[in-house]
Amino acid sequence: MGVAADDAADKRLFDDAESVIEKVRKADAAITVVGPDDKPVAGCRLHVRLARHEFLFGAAIALGRDETTAEEQAYRRAVASLFNYATTENIMKWKPIEPERGKYNWAAVDKTIEWCTKNGIELKSHCLIWGAEQQGVPDWLLGLPPTEVLARMKERIDTVMGRYRGRIRYYDVVNEPVHCDVFDRIAGAGHIEQVMRWARQADPDAFLIINEYNLIASREDRKRFIALLERLIASGTPLDGIGIQAHEPRTTWHSPTAIVEALNDLATLGKDLHITELTVETHDEDITGGYRAGKWTDEAQAEYYRQLYTLCFGHPKVRAITTWAVFDSRSWLAGGGIYDREGRPKAAATMLDELINRKWRTETDLVADANGSARLRGFKGEYDVEARSPDGKVVQRTGLRPGDGSQWRIRLGAD
Repeated sequence: MGVAADDAADKRLFDDAESVIEKVRKADAAITVVGPDDKPVAGCRLHVRLARHEFLFGAAIALGRDETTAEEQAYRRAVASLFNYATTENIMKWKPIEPERGKYNWAAVDKTIEWCTKNGIELKSHCLIWGAEQQGVPDWLLGLPPTEVLARMKERIDTVMGRYRGRIRYYDVVNEPVHCDVFDRIAGAGHIEQVMRWARQADPDAFLIINEYNLIASREDRKRFIALLERLIASGTPLDGIGIQAHEPRTTWHSPTAIVEALNDLATLGKDLHITELTVETHDEDITGGYRAGKWTDEAQAEYYRQLYTLCFGHPKVRAITTWAVFDSRSWLAGGGIYDREGRPKAAATMLDELINRKWRTETDLVADANGSARLRGFKGEYDVEARSPDGKVVQRTGLRPGDGSQWRIRLGAD
């Protein structure tokens, strides 16, 4: 199933995206099969399957406390079936995790990490510093002098990143700095550079992101954000990724041109791009933005997601896409999930399953030639390879990762 394009210009954008997907998201691997004597095995049958995408397909998750309920089990099955990446929705924001000075709520985070690790899901922490009072600024922090606020910010970063060093790699370190200014007022306008440096010191291996919204809809907001990042980069401030929220304004259907323009503008900074937040309500709200008319229905949500995912997966600088709501019953916006309140897949979930688990996944059968060789071109990621020799012996190798010129050597042995 293709993507619905409104005109020839749109079609060119989607054609370009498909070309990038073929050239950038895939790689070649040369496979050599040898026997116990290290001699090539001709005619060996190989079943090659992508087990885990290199690209990060994610969701914001909020695991329930009781994992035995039918709804919770359905929720966890849904997340694990589609995603290899997850963002902590609220549990790591400053106010929920440290409601009282020095008293941390670690239990939900620890359980989330445990479950994600068990299911092969990379976890991202959201968010360390967010200048919004609702969840980003603890009440006990307000009223302190700027030097004390900065000290507490460093303490938070050291404590959280120190505890999860080696277990959480990705961090939304600063969230919405263009729009949320509480910390500009109580800690000083220069706090972002200090925060990013403290984060790098706390975990040198962490991937550090600055996240912002309205970047697709508003050229002005995008220019302000780019100017901020340019200043930080010029000063040598650590920064690995740029976070792009894609659900503001909430009822807007962003045109393909607007999406690609925003991605291209932000890509000029030379950093990886992460689509960090995506939610579309599906309760018959009017579609705004001027690109499409009508109502936001399940079908409209699915088609918009198909367009956005295709254009982003088809952009060479994008490394991750995160939808912000899985079940309607846990969505911050009414009807914003990709599954309904009973846990049944909506059109968007069916579409994402088609893309992530079928169209953009490699699974194929190969036969080694007379030299024991076979070649694969597949989507980048970790592979399971099953090799079956003419006499029926089988070997399983996991964690193989194709790349340009990758050489896979599989040695058959007796079971």
